Amino acid sequence: MKWASLRIPAQSRFFFWHVMSVEATADKLSATGKSDGRARAYFRMRIGLTNREEVLLKRLARQCNASYAAESRSGVAVIGALKQQYPNPSQAPAETVERIANLEAQRTRIITACMQELQEAMKITSAVYHGGDRYSRYHMLYDWVRQFEAPSIKVGHSAPGGGQITGR
Repeated sequence: MKWASLRIPAQSRFFFWHVMSVEATADKLSATGKSDGRARAYFRMRIGLTNREEVLLKRLARQCNASYAAESRSGVAVIGALKQQYPNPSQAPAETVERIANLEAQRTRIITACMQELQEAMKITSAVYHGGDRYSRYHMLYDWVRQFEAPSIKVGHSAPGGGQITGR
């Protein structure tokens, strides 16, 4: 099963945002001399990840969020230019509307690629740590995201890096 077939980019986007939000909280705790261990281990403990999987998840979340934010900034600039060119959106040609749709599709591709990379990498960690059961660890993560992250998603204000995801 490929992640792209699951059609949950909003859940995945929120999940990556949430991972780095918890990391930012841990950084703030550490900077003030408070213990950051519980915050840093939040996803490892909640999902049951190995240390290696936790490092992988945080690395991919950081990369994915950065790519998503860069694509969002680029899209905002393009849309700003199009708004100046076509102050009345109903006068914009069809290719302009298609161009805008492609901007969102590119952000979706970023999230999908990140999840596919996570899936492939967890196959490797599963084979190393779990007797060759290549999918069980990834599916454990996938099920946790669906069960615990998805209900927290609300459409609303822009999320860090662009987008329309808020939560908790």
